[in-house]
Amino acid sequence: MDLVVLLNGKEIQFPLNTTIYELLDSIKCTNKRIAVEHNGKTIHKNEYNNIILQNNDLIEVVTAVGGG
Repeated sequence: MDLVVLLNGKEIQFPLNTTIYELLDSIKCTNKRIAVEHNGKTIHKNEYNNIILQNNDLIEVVTAVGGG
């Protein structure tokens, strides 16, 4: 059985017991400068492996862009 999360406004299916880190790995964002919001709360990168996604979670991933 899979779960469905809303990732940046798009419904995506993941296996049960998927962590935020595994989600980020699946979208190739583990080594980038990003900010992650889980159900409205900003998550520190040290917590990515500790948070297991639940059905209908809301995830926002924003990539930092440098410039000047």
